Amino acid sequence: MSKLLLKDQPLIVLPALAVKVGVNGALFLQQLHYWLEKSVNVQDGYTWVYNTNQQWLQQFPFWSLSTIQRIISKLEKEGLIIKGKYNRSKFNNTVWYRIDL
Repeated sequence: MSKLLLKDQPLIVLPALAVKVGVNGALFLQQLHYWLEKSVNVQDGYTWVYNTNQQWLQQFPFWSLSTIQRIISKLEKEGLIIKGKYNRSKFNNTVWYRIDL
């Protein structure tokens, strides 16, 4: 049991953020923030992160794809994240994200 507690990369939940946007929203926002801190993808003066649905599922294996899509949609409607498309190919449907707090 103790090996499970230390083996994986932890996901961080800030209590104040979870109160405002819910635990799922807080988890997603914090993970997005983590990747934005590492990102070098700057478009239109903002830093962006892009992940495929499969990459989000790998980061959140306890959620279904539909749950991830609902979380993203809710955060977008609340004005907390912005989606963009900066792919070179029109056939590439990868979505780019940034936080808009």
